[in-house]
Amino acid sequence: MNNYILAHRMCNKDKNQMTAFDFMLSKNDSIAKDYIERVNALYNDGKGLISKSKFEMLMCRGEEIPSDFVERMKKDTQYITKEAVKMLKSVCENTYTTSGQITDFLREKWGLKETLQEINIDKYRAIGLVDSKEIKDKEGHLKSIEVIHEWSKRDDHRHHAIDALICALTDQKIIFKLNNLNKLYQYERNLLSVEERTAIENALSDELNPNRKFDIKSFAELSDTLINEPMPDLRKQARDHLDKIFISIKKSSKVMSKNVNTPKGGEPQTTWVPRGRLHEATVMGRVKRIADKKVKLNDKFNQLENIVNPDLKAYLKQYISKFNNDMKTAFDSKLLKKKPLLYKGKELKELAVYEYACTKRVEISDKVTSAQLDKIVDKKIQKVIQSRLDDSHGKIKEAFSNLKDNPIWLNKEKGIQIKSFTVYDESKVEQVRTGYAKTGNNHHALIYRTEDGKFKDKVISFWEAVEIGKFNIAQTGFPYPIINRADDHLLGQFHFSMQINDLFVFDLKHAENPKEENEINFLDPNNRSLISSKLFRLQKLSKGSSGQFIVDFRHHLETTVLRSDPNLVGLAWNRISSNDHINRLTKIRINQLGDILKIGE
Repeated sequence: MNNYILAHRMCNKDKNQMTAFDFMLSKNDSIAKDYIERVNALYNDGKGLISKSKFEMLMCRGEEIPSDFVERMKKDTQYITKEAVKMLKSVCENTYTTSGQITDFLREKWGLKETLQEINIDKYRAIGLVDSKEIKDKEGHLKSIEVIHEWSKRDDHRHHAIDALICALTDQKIIFKLNNLNKLYQYERNLLSVEERTAIENALSDELNPNRKFDIKSFAELSDTLINEPMPDLRKQARDHLDKIFISIKKSSKVMSKNVNTPKGGEPQTTWVPRGRLHEATVMGRVKRIADKKVKLNDKFNQLENIVNPDLKAYLKQYISKFNNDMKTAFDSKLLKKKPLLYKGKELKELAVYEYACTKRVEISDKVTSAQLDKIVDKKIQKVIQSRLDDSHGKIKEAFSNLKDNPIWLNKEKGIQIKSFTVYDESKVEQVRTGYAKTGNNHHALIYRTEDGKFKDKVISFWEAVEIGKFNIAQTGFPYPIINRADDHLLGQFHFSMQINDLFVFDLKHAENPKEENEINFLDPNNRSLISSKLFRLQKLSKGSSGQFIVDFRHHLETTVLRSDPNLVGLAWNRISSNDHINRLTKIRINQLGDILKIGE
């Protein structure tokens, strides 16, 4: 708690990203002096109410914040590596470590540096994301090669597999040889003057490889040090195996964990604690408004009390009373077709109704979105803000970046500025304290199949998952299972569930004896390469206020979620925005080694 301070909401907003000390210095001299004296009094040379580390935090300037994070991380990694080696030596005595520099050196010597790019080149060439590059071969001749546009080996999880392969093939003989090479390099380097080293680097550099350094790699080239491949056809064998790798990513399924607290002199108390946040921090208000869409009058109509027109409401209540107040019978589609319901000489087919919508305050800044501007509650404020945006040719950052010097006026004569606005928020909410809050992340989705082959979805938020867990605890004393795999009489037969990091194969179906074009045997090792190209992990699932079910997928080999170029659809990422496309998916489950354990739910 040393780096925490309690601040009033307005003070915290003004403080922004400043340290407490910098914030107080930004005030006048008197306030800054009082702050320094108060902190010194609280510390009182170590005899006061706050600790030394708390005192140092409160008196720290922003420019004094330590920037040695990377160095500390390196030390932590070194410590973890040492401990890991100790644990491995308890299993196998001959456990040795190697450095990243050696791995990098051998990757280049054994021709494994561009292996991943070679595997992926055909896919990227097909969509025109391949560039041409000139390099020199071992004999110094120029040749042109193809490279993937803006490619990095770290875009592909399999670069860890290549490093692991090199480590596995690095024996003590190779280490001994490289140690001798390094000694020779250090000896020769120390004999050279700065001018001589510069001359060698200039001789090694050319237009294709400018600014080359006289390092151990270039020294190995000059000295013709031979480090043979540890096995024949290493590159070919590595490519064959890399092409069949499935990436296993751990799925977080826990919703609640058991916590037993034993107070002094009391009985143990068992509490089940949620493993994530139940809702977002912003508590919203709620307003009543006329819905944009009118509600159809049929046997599903149940919004009698929300009808906008009071005369029409009274008329319908009188009509329903003839059917013992049974709305389903009164508004039956067949009945209304035979005997239409007339009001003031016109047939009633749809009605305007009230709906409740949540609202929240949004501070005006260059980070507001166009979607928020479209949902502003106050139309007068919306008009003023839109006018400001139009003056900046629709550029939000330009329109709202300097509000201190160029405020937005609602009434300039009376000095009334617009600093924030209220927007509608149509997200799924739950009641908390005195307001409403978004339920946060979705935990899973259930997919059902109807008798006519259509797919239906049911999205379960984390809040609802905890409620299911609480119900299970009341019934059995244990919160699991959270996912209900039973059929639903309204939605249909259970097909499969969807959770973050679940794996799905696109456009292929499993069959032990394939007959159709898109059918293959998933358990046949020869088909792993094809499956890998169409294997995606679930990245995000959501359901909009319109009811549209959207699922985003990331290719299982992708290390980043940032590559969302439309050209990379089907290669790096994929999306399903219609339930009709769920039929493209086949769910699989794999173990830590990438072996398929189960096909389907």
